[in-house]
Amino acid sequence: MVIVLAAGGWLAWQLYAPVTPPANTSLLLHPGYSTRHIAAELKKAGVIRNEYAFLLWHMFHPKPSLKAGEYVFDNHGLCLSGKSGRGGARCGLG
Repeated sequence: MVIVLAAGGWLAWQLYAPVTPPANTSLLLHPGYSTRHIAAELKKAGVIRNEYAFLLWHMFHPKPSLKAGEYVFDNHGLCLSGKSGRGGARCGLG
């Protein structure tokens, strides 16, 4: 029981605790990147805390697809702008 509660607490912290990436972090996601590759790129850029927690979250929230494009995040991890390879402006990974 304690292990389950500890695992749940760890996962909640990984998913919901704020992350502070460097200001105006830019990230380019190429077409064909797998979800695992996107998670690794987000972690490397400092946008997410843990790629495995992101993969678990995505597994339970598969509706919004992950899209290729260039994204710019502020120092609160909020997406400021995003552009797909087709030139359409959008923000967010879904």
